Order: sequence, then structure tokens, then C-alpha cells
Amino acid sequence: MILIFPYAKRLNNSCENPKNYTYWNELVSLLKKDYDKIIQIGLSGEIKIEGVSEVKFNLKMKEIENLIEKH
Repeated sequence: MILIFPYAKRLNNSCENPKNYTYWNELVSLLKKDYDKIIQIGLSGEIKIEGVSEVKFNLKMKEIENLIEKH
């Protein structure tokens, strides 16, 4: 299992954060060759990355910890 957190918080001027990696779809496609479960973690309203197994939005830190421990 791999957890990805593909997006950074928007800037104060509401522009997209330049820290956002633009090649997530390609990276996930490559990762799927070796990993069966790729989970995207983020905030509601974010775009789902193609090819991820699951998308989990608005998790609290404890919920992320439990997800890691479970797998």
C-alpha cells in the first residue's frame, strides 16, 4: 500500500500551490506495476488522481494513523 498526498494547500491569493506535482497520473501508473493499493489522501474538492484504488478526503491525523496501522 502506498499513500499519496498529491496536493498542497492553495495560496492566500487562491492560486494553485506551485508545490503540486503535475505528473501524478503518470507516477501512479508506474507504481501500479509494483503495488496493488494506492490511496489518495486529501481534502474534499481535490481532483482524483487516475488509477488510485481509493480516495479518502478530510481525514483526521488519527484516521490516517489507523489506516497505516491497518495495512
